[in-house]
Amino acid sequence: MACHDPHVQVVSDAGLYDAKCLACHSSKSNTKANVAHSAPACRVGTKNCVSCHMEKIDVPGMYATFTDHWIRVVKKGAQYPE
Repeated sequence: MACHDPHVQVVSDAGLYDAKCLACHSSKSNTKANVAHSAPACRVGTKNCVSCHMEKIDVPGMYATFTDHWIRVVKKGAQYPE
């Protein structure tokens, strides 16, 4: 519920979630960690966070994609964690 309300239509614009990500993850310029910004910043980008950290996965046998909610850095070719 910190990122979005599961009972409301999900917004497909990845950039609209950046503020939610940055509410917990400090910016590169923020050197002091505090309660509001205690998680480390991404070393690569500051925009469209969910496009890298919540990869879309093709579901075998279905005509749909699933958004990976294991918010992490996905390595190319890595299998989905079980």
